[in-house]
Amino acid sequence: MSMKIHGVPPQLRRASLEPADQAKPEAPRALSTQGLDRFEGLSGAERAEMQRFMNLKARAEAAPHGGGRSVRSVGAATAALLSDRQGGVTAERAQDAFGRYDLSDYQNAQRNSLDDRNPEVMNALPESVRDSFAHYYDHAEANDWATVYLSRHELDGESLYMVATRTDGSDNYMELFGADGRPLASGEAMENEPRRWDAEFGASRARVVYD
Repeated sequence: MSMKIHGVPPQLRRASLEPADQAKPEAPRALSTQGLDRFEGLSGAERAEMQRFMNLKARAEAAPHGGGRSVRSVGAATAALLSDRQGGVTAERAQDAFGRYDLSDYQNAQRNSLDDRNPEVMNALPESVRDSFAHYYDHAEANDWATVYLSRHELDGESLYMVATRTDGSDNYMELFGADGRPLASGEAMENEPRRWDAEFGASRARVVYD
């Protein structure tokens, strides 16, 4: 075992009208960095990440039939941008509220828990939350070296989902999601120490792998 800690038919056209050329879809335009001035406190890498997300969003909106695809690897700047655009609890607020939430305490891990054995409960969850739970369960709990907990908490009048993993050792992992499934924060901690939040959402998850 090793651990590495998502027309009109031609016959109906009037003879006096010339057939119009079929309009070509306008290519999506890359967004300038001018709209990012309010994020000037971020690092160059974070600004670049936000620009990448905004360009992806522009392409998705310009694609016919809403053909854009979702991006599962969401960095810290993208998560902050999503929270800012959609409203609700921000990544920073979630980190501040749960930075010292002690998962080494069993009662904390169990608090506000949801029944992960109930298919109706699991099917009602956002896909991002189910994916998180499934990863930690498949790689940790199913291999008998950790326990995964699923819970819902209230913060500033909004529901948040938490996927918490307590290992048989001294480390534990936490991932927080908004009520709509948007990723807010992820990180790990040793025992009851303050949580070390990931610079990129899901970085801790990527280190929890059972070979």
